[in-house]
Amino acid sequence: MTENQKRKIDILIDTLPEDEQRIYREIAEYAVKLGYTPSQVKNVSGLTGAVAFTKSKTGKRLCKISPPSQNPAKGKALYQMQKTILALSFYATPVYSELFRYGIE
Repeated sequence: MTENQKRKIDILIDTLPEDEQRIYREIAEYAVKLGYTPSQVKNVSGLTGAVAFTKSKTGKRLCKISPPSQNPAKGKALYQMQKTILALSFYATPVYSELFRYGIE
């Protein structure tokens, strides 16, 4: 892991609730081990606190981690408790590689 990747992960983890930091750090570091690069997500207002993990060769995103500050309550009981969101991407294929299968396990 490069210093730049470590810095991006550290910034993300610092924005998460303390009880969620360990698990999301493990997920983020594992995504980097699989060859995905962390980068801040942009929207129309500029950079957000969310970090996406993308394969540089293909441009495909593995996942995105959005801290609670990026997930405002929607006014419904389900959304009253702000939580970190992990959005995983899956691509349709008839056969999965051993690396993918290992990553899911």
